[in-house]
Amino acid sequence: MSPPGTVCAKTVGSKNSGPRSGHAAPPVSTVAPSEAVEEALARRPEVRDQPYRAIVEHVGPILAGDTVTMRQESSDSGLFLQLDVAGAARTLASVARMGA
Repeated sequence: MSPPGTVCAKTVGSKNSGPRSGHAAPPVSTVAPSEAVEEALARRPEVRDQPYRAIVEHVGPILAGDTVTMRQESSDSGLFLQLDVAGAARTLASVARMGA
């Protein structure tokens, strides 16, 4: 099980990946939060073998070039993830075993 409050940071995409020079970078698809959930579950082999439900809430955009910090809290019944950009929550996710 991961230690409480596990944190890691990654930069998503490239700052120059906008459609044209001088334009804001496009939002990253919902794949980034889904990959974070899958990455967290990969660290929890005891959860992978059981049915679970993931609820993902998008509370703000994640743009290409953003440095994303993933915060993770684990318990016996599942886990909670928060993806932050510059200290502000952008995605919240909870994963729980079915029936828990």
